[in-house]
Formats: sequence, structure tokens, C-alpha cells
Amino acid sequence: MTPFALSSECLAAGTVTPRAERNDRHAAWLSAAFPLLLPATTAFVFGMAAFLICLPLALGAAGWHVRRQGAIHRRRRRLWREPFPPEAEAFLLEEIPHYRLLDEPGRDLFRQRAKVFLDETAFHGAGVEAGDGLRLRAAAAAVIPSLGFPEWQWRELREIIFRPEGSEDGSHVGDEGVVTEFEESGMVGSSGLLSGVMMLSSDDLIWEFAHPGDGANVGFHEFAHFMAATGLALAEGDRAGWSGLLETERRRGPDDGSLLDDYALLDEDEMFSVASELFFTIPHRFRERHRKLHAVLSRAYRQDPCAWIKDYAPPEEPPRRRRRGRRKGKRQ
Repeated sequence: MTPFALSSECLAAGTVTPRAERNDRHAAWLSAAFPLLLPATTAFVFGMAAFLICLPLALGAAGWHVRRQGAIHRRRRRLWREPFPPEAEAFLLEEIPHYRLLDEPGRDLFRQRAKVFLDETAFHGAGVEAGDGLRLRAAAAAVIPSLGFPEWQWRELREIIFRPEGSEDGSHVGDEGVVTEFEESGMVGSSGLLSGVMMLSSDDLIWEFAHPGDGANVGFHEFAHFMAATGLALAEGDRAGWSGLLETERRRGPDDGSLLDDYALLDEDEMFSVASELFFTIPHRFRERHRKLHAVLSRAYRQDPCAWIKDYAPPEEPPRRRRRGRRKGKRQ
């Protein structure tokens, strides 16, 4: 039995985010109070005439903000009542092994959260069509790691852009000036125009959900980055010891049973995301080889995939996976 299900509060409220709605409503009214400071300030500085001019504008801005939050929550309640599309259900059962392994309460939670994610996230393709299959795979990559946070919202995520294989190359300057070059299959923007934008390789996303035994999943990798960046990952106690875990893993290697590649050892952020891929694809092998890492990630994600995900055998055909951590030996 999987440990995921819609809470009694969700069932009573008819929404997948009842506590989040209450918090948003309170925050909206608090935010709406700030525009009302403008008339008070203008009255003090410029007199009553200025107050009477600014008051309607401030009330309108405050009301718009509250109505906007209310519209989001009303739409989520409508989504709750809408049936999950049968063709989407069939696709998930056929193409997403994680979904197949959930029991019915877990699938119900997945479906409700996926409806919100798909409705509130913009999808675009760059050289590839952002069709329903890619959208549902992206939803699975978002929902599965967050099942332990049933009311979490993807507020900061504005858009997902799918690109075919052959994305931009990147590099990382490591110890002693050695440059590691790698091919980027995904990216999460954190500032500027790309803030809230995620890019995913469509080819890698399709392959890696079809071959979970390969131990890689670009969707899990990028959503791990996203969840860490939005403060939903490591507790402070675990975060303090994360650098020590990185150094421990750097002293290991494949001959010592490590499942982490060179790319994972670039820095703490990449180790978290690569370890998260293993955690959600081959959890039993990962727990056997990396017990401390597995325990930390279980606390971080509030779940243990070993309780509901089985390890698949590695694919027999050559893996179509990201080229990562190709040491060039260049020094700056």
C-alpha cells in the first residue's frame, strides 16, 4: 500500500489545497491593505483632496488582488469536480511506471494534483510539439516528488519549454581549475527573463520514463533543483551536513559501489538533483549503496519510494541518456 491519499480536509473542502487556500486568502487581504496606505499618506502630505483622488484607486487595486486570488481557488475547486480525462489515465498507466505502482488512493491524489499543475503551467515547444504526452510526463515529474507535500503549489514555475535532444553544452570549473564539460538536458531559470522557466529535453524525458532502470530522469532532476530553490528540500540539520556527504561521495567511486557519476560530484546542488533521480527511479539499489543519502532524501521529500516503487532492470539496449561529466582536463 502506498502512503499517499487525499486528506479528509481535502475531501470536505472539495479542493486539493484547502490550507493553501486559507493562507492565500489571508495573505491576499494583508497585501491588499498596503495600497490603502497610499491615500493616508497623500492626505497627510497633500491634504484631503488628494486623499479623495487616491482612495478609489487604492480600493480598486486591493479588490483586484483579492478577486484574483479568489478566482484561482474557484478554478481549482472546479477542477476538483471535473473527471480526469480517460485518455490521460490510459497514457499514465501505459507510459509512467510510477503511476502504475500507486494504489487507487495514491492515484487519486496524483490525478487531482496533476490537474492543478497542468492547468496553471504554460507549456511550449522549441523544435518539438508540446503535446499531451510531454505535458503528462512533465506533470508526473512534478507530482511524484511532491506527493509528500500534498498542498504544495508550483507558484514560481511559469513555463516549461520542451527541446529535442542536442541542447546547449555547459561547463563547470571544479577543483584546481579543471573544467568539466557536459550537455545540458534541462535547466531551471532563477533570475531575469528566465526566472520561473524550466527547459526539458523531450527525447530524454520520454526515454527515461520508459526505462526507469537506467537510474536517470531529467524531469526529476530539474524539479529537484526547483524544489530546493523554493525552500522545499533539505531541513537545516541535513543541509548543514550535506557538504560532508558530498566529500564522502567524492572519495568513493564505481569500484566502491557508488551510483553517482562525476556530474553529481560537481557541487552540492547537482549531487542533490542526481541523487534525487536515483531515489525516484531505482530506490532499492540506491538505498543499498547510499544509505545515508537515502535517509536524508527520505526526510527531504517526506516519503520513501522503497515502500511503493520497485527497481526495474537496466535496459538491454544502449541507453539514450544525457552525456554528463565529460572531463576535458582543461585548466583556466
